[in-house]
Amino acid sequence: MRRYLEESKEIWGEEEIEKLSGNELDLLLDNFNLFASFEPKHIKAALSKELDRLEGVKAAILMHKAPLPGDYIIIHDKVERIAKIGLVDGCTYKLQPLRYGSLYADAGNYRSISGTFGDPLTAELSDTGIVKDGKFWTFYEGEPGYHRGIWLTGRFRVWRKINS
Repeated sequence: MRRYLEESKEIWGEEEIEKLSGNELDLLLDNFNLFASFEPKHIKAALSKELDRLEGVKAAILMHKAPLPGDYIIIHDKVERIAKIGLVDGCTYKLQPLRYGSLYADAGNYRSISGTFGDPLTAELSDTGIVKDGKFWTFYEGEPGYHRGIWLTGRFRVWRKINS
């Protein structure tokens, strides 16, 4: 999304853009349409505040101890994203891998995936201790609304299938 860099300099001025940290600039450019209407005097504060809030969303992603949608699973030496999962008993899960789609996550660790799912399978899973980067989206300021989605990268747990 670096194509928006020149447009950003035109809207807010080169001096204001140069004041932004690397993370602030990344958030701005990756979500340009959301921030395009902000006034120059408010852009840095809005980005900084949102980055602080997004750290809470990212932290919530790793706080759980059981597999959730958006996490990853190793199946037949292939890493796939978990789209849908439910506990069958003790440590056996029924799940479907994600073929194509998007993940929504929030600071309360609510997750929802929309897209195309693979064939269901039932298996016991174990945490590998590995985390993998994955894209997800959430709402700006945590408030739902039209054109308020923010895309970012978070770290997700990787699970291994330990039986058939």
